[in-house]
Amino acid sequence: MGLLELSRPVQFEPVGQVTTVFFDDKNQQVFSVRSGGATGVVIKSPHHTNVITYRIEDHGPIISIKLSPSLSVLSVQRSKQSVEFLNVANLESEFSQAARAKNSVILGFIWTSNTEVVFITDHGIEIYSISQEKKSTKYLRSSSVNIAWYCYSPTNHYFVTSTKAETSQLQVWAIRNSTPYKLGMVELDNVEVKDRDVSFMNLYGQTFLRVNINHIEDECSILKEIQLYCVQNDQVTLSYLLSGLDCAGPVGLHTVDNCILVHSQSEARSRLYDLQLPGNPHQDNCSVTVLLPSLPLTSISNEGTPVPYSPAWVVFLPNILVDARNGRMWTVDLKLGSV
Repeated sequence: MGLLELSRPVQFEPVGQVTTVFFDDKNQQVFSVRSGGATGVVIKSPHHTNVITYRIEDHGPIISIKLSPSLSVLSVQRSKQSVEFLNVANLESEFSQAARAKNSVILGFIWTSNTEVVFITDHGIEIYSISQEKKSTKYLRSSSVNIAWYCYSPTNHYFVTSTKAETSQLQVWAIRNSTPYKLGMVELDNVEVKDRDVSFMNLYGQTFLRVNINHIEDECSILKEIQLYCVQNDQVTLSYLLSGLDCAGPVGLHTVDNCILVHSQSEARSRLYDLQLPGNPHQDNCSVTVLLPSLPLTSISNEGTPVPYSPAWVVFLPNILVDARNGRMWTVDLKLGSV
């Protein structure tokens, strides 16, 4: 029997001819948007039973949609150049903000507070204050840097940027007092990573930057190890190497009860790592701990029955699975009584 159990599913309208589905990892919400919002925006979360519904005007296909942390402002990106803001108390009350840098493309946007939004563009980072009452935005600060992709920690406003689609250098940033600060550069030895190989994790009260190290064998990508860099006191330090992997094909990561889960779709099995269990010092750097899986391979079950690891699953941290094709969302939980 597997040690991992799916929660009861949250059902939502799946992807279809007129429906698109989005997930906001800060508020942990899934959005089903019909006809660009004109026939409904339905928002659900795996953490409570509240259902939020809106209708907004259809101004074209939506790229991204999120609520502010207080759930009082709906933000919608329909173009690569600007983001619209709507007061949920009066959805006809709309204002927008265009990217400040000329000819730039908005790669994404982040709510850092109820009154502050960060635009990540291919030209850099732009920070704006949002006034819900005045229906206006105000430019605060920016930092110019070439960005191909980024990933973000919604809990503490760390993020990492890359100047290339595949890179051996990762720049780590923090947003503090409405200002972007560079914390440090991660230099990878003889390996390049993509955006899907990088994320932030929170474990035992600390923040880690996770970097998957893949090798190509017989034209197949094999996950060989996971590097964990501790982000603390404005320093980014390699602290752990997770070994014992050799996972071929798609891999997803979760954190549950301060443990890391590595899900292998091809194996339909998961590996569990606990940073507080003893490991071995790295042969080239004694300050780095090498960890093997803390328990034998396990699987995800539903009411006690193992389930196949569906290629339709999309994995979100800390422990959410979304199947947009079938309109279902779960949390993955550790059955502590089985350990």
